Amino acid sequence: MNVDARARASAQAIDRSATRVNPFAGLDDLLRRRRRQPLQRAAAVAVALLVMVVAVWAGGVRLGPTPVQPTPGPVTRIAVGPMPVSVAVTPGTAWVLDGSTPIITRIDARTGRLQSTFSASFAQQLDGYLVFAMAAEGRLWVVHWQDLRGAAMSVIDPSTGQKLMTFVFGGHVLQALNKPGDITVGSGAVWVALQADDQVKRFDAATGKLLDQIPLPEPTALAVDGKTLWVATADGRLRSIDTGTGAATVRATTEMVTRIRVGQGGVWLMTYDGKVLRLDPRTGQIVARVPGTFQAADLAVGTEGVWAYDQHQGTVLRIDPSTNQVDRIIPVISQPLVELDSRVLALGDGAVWVVDKGSEALVRVNPNG
Repeated sequence: MNVDARARASAQAIDRSATRVNPFAGLDDLLRRRRRQPLQRAAAVAVALLVMVVAVWAGGVRLGPTPVQPTPGPVTRIAVGPMPVSVAVTPGTAWVLDGSTPIITRIDARTGRLQSTFSASFAQQLDGYLVFAMAAEGRLWVVHWQDLRGAAMSVIDPSTGQKLMTFVFGGHVLQALNKPGDITVGSGAVWVALQADDQVKRFDAATGKLLDQIPLPEPTALAVDGKTLWVATADGRLRSIDTGTGAATVRATTEMVTRIRVGQGGVWLMTYDGKVLRLDPRTGQIVARVPGTFQAADLAVGTEGVWAYDQHQGTVLRIDPSTNQVDRIIPVISQPLVELDSRVLALGDGAVWVVDKGSEALVRVNPNG
């Protein structure tokens, strides 16, 4: 390499070194590149947004609005006896009946802990077993088979678990393979719909004494609301009966009704094929049919709301009284038993309670969770 070549190489090296050391070297070119980048990014974002809008619009036109999926709530499972058939709730306590033995399990409603089990001695006859329980007027009411005379009811003090009295009302009430009828407690009386006997019996709630027998064609469901007794019959008619005078009025005609529940501003009916209807108690007219593909097998109404149990899906459904539509679906039983009649749903102590017969468990659902 001659002197001139070495001189040119040295000059180029000095220029390169100056570019690295001098922070202003190439600044104009760098600024030009950076000014182009925001414009390029903005253009890309605009194109992406346009594509998204077109896709959403096209999907909405083709598929329609996307339905809102119900949100599952917290579910607590409590192991109980070998054959649970019914649950009732009094303040602070859930009571579970065993359908194979005369055993009642008492559970703390707040903690889910088993408090005690005791034998209901009133049902220890050869053919005696527990059928159904309900809580009303500060007591626990238990339906069972007494003997060959048929069904009976025993009243239990929930604070002590002691039996207060037992009275026989006969018939095959609440037996799915026969004509099940219904039972309700209210206005100081126990009302028993004996579907096979074409009558409703009224017993004194304090003494168990038979007070009255009301002839009606195959009564299937009952509910008491103050001075009004609601009675459904197998011919699809719904009557209101004044508990003071006995005067009866046909209020509506619909499908055969197997449950009547009163509360949340309406009279709620569950039909034989598992639909839920709402009746206006003032006009006696059906004002709504709750839409959905469910098949309700039990219905409960209370301060916790309006709830139905779909035994085909093993879910509980909350019905919004302001819209008369299902606004929540909560899975509770993975393998539900499909039966002709279910008495497995109860409300109380701020929760929804469901008997899971197949898994021998009681399910507690937080309605607000």
